[in-house]
Amino acid sequence: MSRIIPAALLAVHSGVLLTFLPAIASAQVSVRPVDEITVTARKREENLQAVPVAISVFDSEQLQVRDIFNLERLADQTPGLSFATNGSLTSRRAVIRGVSQQTRVGDETNVSTFIDGVYTPGFTGAEYFGFDSLERVEVVKGPQSAIYGRNSFAGAINYVTKKPDFDFDYGGRLTLGEGDREGLSGYITGPVVGDSLALRLDAGYNKSGGSFDNSVDGNPLGSAETSFARIGLNWKATDRLSFLGSLSYQDDFINPVPATLVADDDPNRIGKKLIFNYSPFENSAGGGGPIGRLFSGGINRTSDVYRIDPRAFAGDRQVTRATLQFNYDFENFELVGLTGYQERKVETLNDYNTCRTDIRAAVCDIVSPTAVGTYFGGPLAGSRQIIGVLTGAIEDRDEFSQDLRLQSTGDGALEWAVGLYYSTEDFLDQNRRLSDSALTNSGATTIYATASTFPLVDATNLISNDFYSVYGSLGYDFADRWNVLLELRHTREEKQANQVSNNFPSTTPPTGFQEDDFSFTTPRLILSFDVIEDWLLYASAAKGVKSGGFNPGSVQISTYDQEENWSYELGSKLTFWDGKARVNAAAYFIDWEDQQITATDPDNSRLPITTNVAKSEIKGFELEAFLNPSDWLQFNAGFTILEAEYKEGETTSIQFLTDCDVLPIPCDLDTTLGLVTSGNVAGQKIVGTPEASYNLGAQVNLPVGSGGWEFLGRADYSWQDKVYIDQANAGYIPERRTLNLRLGINNSHWSLQSFCNNLTDDDTPIFALPPRDILGVPHYFVVNRDGRMCGLDATYRY
Repeated sequence: MSRIIPAALLAVHSGVLLTFLPAIASAQVSVRPVDEITVTARKREENLQAVPVAISVFDSEQLQVRDIFNLERLADQTPGLSFATNGSLTSRRAVIRGVSQQTRVGDETNVSTFIDGVYTPGFTGAEYFGFDSLERVEVVKGPQSAIYGRNSFAGAINYVTKKPDFDFDYGGRLTLGEGDREGLSGYITGPVVGDSLALRLDAGYNKSGGSFDNSVDGNPLGSAETSFARIGLNWKATDRLSFLGSLSYQDDFINPVPATLVADDDPNRIGKKLIFNYSPFENSAGGGGPIGRLFSGGINRTSDVYRIDPRAFAGDRQVTRATLQFNYDFENFELVGLTGYQERKVETLNDYNTCRTDIRAAVCDIVSPTAVGTYFGGPLAGSRQIIGVLTGAIEDRDEFSQDLRLQSTGDGALEWAVGLYYSTEDFLDQNRRLSDSALTNSGATTIYATASTFPLVDATNLISNDFYSVYGSLGYDFADRWNVLLELRHTREEKQANQVSNNFPSTTPPTGFQEDDFSFTTPRLILSFDVIEDWLLYASAAKGVKSGGFNPGSVQISTYDQEENWSYELGSKLTFWDGKARVNAAAYFIDWEDQQITATDPDNSRLPITTNVAKSEIKGFELEAFLNPSDWLQFNAGFTILEAEYKEGETTSIQFLTDCDVLPIPCDLDTTLGLVTSGNVAGQKIVGTPEASYNLGAQVNLPVGSGGWEFLGRADYSWQDKVYIDQANAGYIPERRTLNLRLGINNSHWSLQSFCNNLTDDDTPIFALPPRDILGVPHYFVVNRDGRMCGLDATYRY
């Protein structure tokens, strides 16, 4: 079957193209304008080109034809947006304009996620999988703390679902492809009570598929399975009062990612750390000497065979969401209320002891054909053993929010809004491990892992947060074609954490109760000028703030501070050539202070904690363009270039290294101990963000035959520059290229399309990270990307 599907898809692609080449050659050339797009990025409906904010938008048709079904695919097509993950559902995150997070830091993301205007908190809420039910996705760039709040520190992604329609309609979509890619979804909508009440029901199942299999059990790696159901309500209660509501349930399961282990004695491992010399045996952790803490150069390791513990999974998530919005029209202004509730349960169990056969064949052979762990030698000879350890998390979260605002309507010179916001969340956060056998500190009483047949809880934290905001905006056309807009929000966050247990290591007592409050004011000022009709220039200054938090288990650094940035932007939005072309561009400067990063706890070198780096700066330029030279041909392009650097700050991630001279940053060496104490990161590039990226797209829609049929052909190409993986800039992920192709035929009811993603089979990794084993020893892993994957899409709409 694996050989039949690619051959069939290739035949479909070739046949479709050859069939319609004559029609393409003889097509009558006419011209149509670029589609006008309505957005709600400022909590009111506006034309995209009239909003003095940088926004990229994808409607439901673009999401399908570009095969965008997750955050990674969205980032490939969006200027200024990139994506990072170590594979686990607890670490998937968007990066906007270089304001990246080194790894999972606390519970607050730099980019906020909203579903129908309701904030979905935490890393496990940073991605929405029900793309078939979406009307559009809005990627809003730059700090949105003034208008959105809730730590919209670098920007926001707003998923807008399809609303119930008063015209009866139903339809469905079937997707089949390589790597077990499959999907089935459907919807039905229409009036229930005349012109006053309409309902919509969406349901579906989607499996993203994967091009690699786990050799242990044969399951695909990196694939995500999602089932969802949603019912929506559109009720026009009176001429003035209307309601929009929805209730949805989503169930996701993400298989382990294809992760390649980089050998501890790999020649590219540099920055030896004496404390990691646990294993005096060949093929063991460290290979008989101190392990290199960093990786030097381009990290591009792949595997022919992946052997991952079949008990591992990247995420198992169930989400229940409910929203209710009302609008009351007072003619010149309206009252808007938005209530949101969500319950989210997440479990992960990751295997970071996977076996790379070409490097550690001796270890693999010992336990073949099962997945293996790491050789641990221990400080004493004779204590060698192989340990397979799975690590993961449990999250059980409830969140309620209420937003109430009064805002102006109409097209007058004065535009205003005032509002109140409150949300509260309570959740259980647990770390857990599963170990095949016990591992002790060479006879000492401290037990680092206990053999078990089910995961054991390491630590249990009870979290409670309350958020209060008052906000407003005032815009005024103070002269012909000039407008000034001031937005302001004051926020108070009350955070509590209670670590009630801490079993790893067993001698460490739980931190207990922690409490802190964070209060801040976030303004944004925008000056805009309509140069001519359809050409908008704007300048803005905005402040973004992300609150601090707690380090459970740490004594010296029990809390970390909030981080702030000021973002200054010059932008242009131009529509020309009788509406056939649109070019939006922005240049920006971000002054970023107290960046939250992961470091080593001075009390316990095995405990990662969060601290603050003094200062960073980002300069960037981005452009997005659309061109319709004819009625049957469309082009789009996006481009981003930025310089993101640490300006001040010391990193503790290189503490205890023995070879300061190999590092690409200045570092201090304690001559008495012969160990590095710290390193200066000033001038180094910020971790996790490419310096440049671009995407190009072309689409052909040509009428063929009778019955309203048309040929569709689309190609999308994206390129991303290298991404540094550590603060010292020793290692990086090389540049990445992606080419996607789609061919098909459509009419007003039916669509049959074939697609091939990553057509060139580019194998550049998605991410690289050095997770620590139970003794605190880092072992580098590379998260590999899927290869070429092709499939078929069939869609029907009544």
